[in-house]
Amino acid sequence: MSNIGALATIGWTKETTFATPLAATRFWRYSSQSIKESIAQLQEVQLRGVLDEPDNFPGIITIGGDISGPAHSDILGDLMLSVFGAKSTSGTGPFVHFFSPQNGALDALRPVPSYTMQISRDLDVLQLAGAVVSKLTLKMAKGGLMTVSASILGQKAIVLGSPAAAVFGTSQPFWYLNAAITRNAVAYADVEEFTVTIENQFDAVPTIDGTQYINRIKWNGMRKVSVSFTADYATTQLYNDFKAQITQPWSIVAKGNNPATDTLTLSFPNILWTDAQPSVSGAGRITVSASGLAKLNASSFAFTASLTNGIATY
Repeated sequence: MSNIGALATIGWTKETTFATPLAATRFWRYSSQSIKESIAQLQEVQLRGVLDEPDNFPGIITIGGDISGPAHSDILGDLMLSVFGAKSTSGTGPFVHFFSPQNGALDALRPVPSYTMQISRDLDVLQLAGAVVSKLTLKMAKGGLMTVSASILGQKAIVLGSPAAAVFGTSQPFWYLNAAITRNAVAYADVEEFTVTIENQFDAVPTIDGTQYINRIKWNGMRKVSVSFTADYATTQLYNDFKAQITQPWSIVAKGNNPATDTLTLSFPNILWTDAQPSVSGAGRITVSASGLAKLNASSFAFTASLTNGIATY
């Protein structure tokens, strides 16, 4: 019979040592994944009296792709830890996890905490070791569920003979009900949908180490945090901020459905809007498509996140 995506699963666990695989302990009820292995092709430059290409030789194996799905409270902490790099936890249940971006690397082989991922494709199970999140995107619209997409970069992969059994958490995704957006600590109720993206410039580094895989993952540029809104053109506030090129603190708070104590708070000390102009495309309602960048504040944070849930540690 054909194998189907409905029977596929994804799980992971945080690694102690980079690319030393561990059994998956947390599983995500996800929507799609495109993680794959790519093998560079090496070819001699040779002239040999024929028009056919010479033989190929296998080069470096690189592994990466995207995973996406509903933003469940339990799995979001792992994704945020790997893209931010550090967290602190307080409380005795529910627990409050505070994530902040780091200006450095976790160690010599990885910029942020790495994970072992178990990717079931129904027919087989791929184990990806040394996996980090290079880009994380959160989206939500009024009347919808929050979704999350993560771009993954890994060190090596094998096909597992005995994968860990998938055991899923019970948390529900964050959604629009009881969500709130503020500008300068004042409610801003015109936003219809938002997208937040944190993008780390990571590079897979191959060294001559006797293997076909990359050896380490390193920083290779500046981190970028971007925010976009689609808003009802009820006031000129977004346009005025863009026109004046001033920064203002913004926050986005989302709540879970079950348990209701699950809370996600995204904080931006300074957002600079690079575009926020209304467009008239016909006789209907006018909206504003705003794009902005999160900039550093005095504490050297362009963006922080707070996640409250029943998970004791990540």
